[in-house]
Amino acid sequence: MSITLSGHQLKSLLEFANPDGDNDLDQLETELTIAFVEDGHSGKGYYFWMTEYPEEGCMFLDDLDQKSVNKYNWSLIPEHVQFMATDEDGKACGWLVEPRIMGNAWRHQAHLSAFFNITARDNYLNHFQGDWKESLEKRPEEQSQ
Repeated sequence: MSITLSGHQLKSLLEFANPDGDNDLDQLETELTIAFVEDGHSGKGYYFWMTEYPEEGCMFLDDLDQKSVNKYNWSLIPEHVQFMATDEDGKACGWLVEPRIMGNAWRHQAHLSAFFNITARDNYLNHFQGDWKESLEKRPEEQSQ
């Protein structure tokens, strides 16, 4: 038997097994089980779960593609924000122009402070996981005006 996975699916599986990233490398010991299920909650297809805790439930593998396309939920970010990036401290900020890393944060010479930050909004949590230096994302075309 063989299973072909997209890079998005592999990335999502790794994030599921190791949600704290480099902050908790012991999580990389987590084993996931992938199996084909005929009558799963999302229909026939491949599902995965933590091998040690099957009672916690499973996720439909195909659901992962959409979830991992963007690093941020752009539908909740003001339209004028063109770039999002997460600083080393986990604070996500929005920019009108593309920022660069300066020290332990994202900055731009002409605009030293961000125009929007996620922690200021009650209805949005920063769901970016991973190395903060890889957090920069330009607003997707379909979300641009």
